[in-house]
Amino acid sequence: MTTTAATSNAFLRAVDHYDHGRLPEALAAFTIALDEHPGDVFVMYRAMLTLVAMRKYAECAQWLQELLPHINTHASSPEMMAGFHYNLGVAYEASGQWSAAERCHRNALAFDPNAILPKICIGSNCYRRGNLDEGKQWHDQALVPATVDVESRPARSFVKLLRGDYLGGF
Repeated sequence: MTTTAATSNAFLRAVDHYDHGRLPEALAAFTIALDEHPGDVFVMYRAMLTLVAMRKYAECAQWLQELLPHINTHASSPEMMAGFHYNLGVAYEASGQWSAAERCHRNALAFDPNAILPKICIGSNCYRRGNLDEGKQWHDQALVPATVDVESRPARSFVKLLRGDYLGGF
């Protein structure tokens, strides 16, 4: 019987650690799962999310820069590919690399045009550069969908608060 990463002991331990907030232990177990199942994109994705949750943005950026060229984009879901690029953008933002971050967020949208968080980040980057009209357009696009995933709600609320829509923001 062959095991997949999703059923391996290391992966299951990693998920348990992650779910209970033991992020260093989760990262160590995800690393073991990757050693056991090299190239498993799902394990890579979960490991990357762990690095982001740990706020180890420099490590996350380095890891994703090495990883992305080796991922078979045709065999991976568009949402997962968008997540890789979005989180690389977040890592670049944390170090003030705004142009690189924006490229990554645009790459995320190439995989998932409906993603909300990259639009908010691009809009914020436009505001940062003084392109207020373009920033507003990006934020308008992010505010259009009536239903959004849980991860996007705080960012959308922040955009509404910035615009003075306190009732909508709260």
